[in-house]
Amino acid sequence: MIIKKIRLLIIALAFCPQAFLAQTENTLKAEKGDFAVTFGLNGLLDNIGLTDFPLSQNNDILFVKNYLENDLALRIALGFENTNVNLTTFSDVSDIQTNWDSTNKQSAFFISPGIEKHFEYESKRFDPYIGAALSLGLIGNEDVVSKTEVKDTTGTALIETTATIPGGTIFGIDLITGFNFYISKQISLGLEYQFGYSTQSIGGDFETVTVDRPVNGTENITRTVGSDVDKRSGVYFNNMVNISFSYYFGLGK
Repeated sequence: MIIKKIRLLIIALAFCPQAFLAQTENTLKAEKGDFAVTFGLNGLLDNIGLTDFPLSQNNDILFVKNYLENDLALRIALGFENTNVNLTTFSDVSDIQTNWDSTNKQSAFFISPGIEKHFEYESKRFDPYIGAALSLGLIGNEDVVSKTEVKDTTGTALIETTATIPGGTIFGIDLITGFNFYISKQISLGLEYQFGYSTQSIGGDFETVTVDRPVNGTENITRTVGSDVDKRSGVYFNNMVNISFSYYFGLGK
């Protein structure tokens, strides 16, 4: 699947319809001094497998670009993720009601500076480029709370478990290939593919606290400690070709 998508991108770069590639004197492409804001067309093309514009670790981000020259642009991407997952179940069997509730919270921040080299092409609209970027992700602690409540004719019993699992870091070196297609001087659509090297270290020592409150009897608190570290590194190939929308501030035009 990945090889197929790379081939499709190469074909698109090589055989973009000539009706749109006629050379004119007045180019629509970004020029030295221009700025651009780029973001993903998330959700619009799910049927063909294109999703949000990600870092190499597949995290949603927003790009800002500054064209140092007509064919050279600096790019920086910032991203933030906030996960809040809540799961619940309920059962009522023989006058015994059981409620289970679990909440998982975690946040992360990402930054990715890079550079793009744009190629001269005899078209005012078609803009192929290659590039490279560094990506850094800071993963926050994961907070987990689980509650089980059991009700019957004698009362309500509760078991509550809490845990905080340490976060970590993700680092990547990304190679980039893609193109922009300019609809006007201010707007372009683009396709981009990334691959490269990624390493991550997430997790560490954690403590789990379980509080058991029976209907009758004494509350019992149990503390357990453990360690869970996920370390991995290697070459990656992104599983998607990303589509983007860019708006240009024509300061250089």
